[in-house]
Amino acid sequence: MYRPNWPNHRTPLPQPKAHGESAERECQRLSGEVEKLDAKLSSAEAEARALVQDKGMMAGQLQEKDQQAKSLEQRLNDALTKISGLEQELAKAGKGGKKKEEN
Repeated sequence: MYRPNWPNHRTPLPQPKAHGESAERECQRLSGEVEKLDAKLSSAEAEARALVQDKGMMAGQLQEKDQQAKSLEQRLNDALTKISGLEQELAKAGKGGKKKEEN
């Protein structure tokens, strides 16, 4: 490497101690960043676990509501069948009553 006026030109070299202190500060800064990121990761993992738990609970509730809806639908169908049977009995009774009145 060519340096003009080499004997008179002096480039200050970083001092090993100063460079070591700088590296130590950088290491501490990076360690702090790692700690912050670890805390964020832990928080995100906890939130993810809570969401999975909520999802499972909601799925259970949805299944329960679905079963309740099916039960209510069956009860409705049974009631409609009973009403239809009663209407038929009333119709027969009405026809029978008319026949008796005619005689």
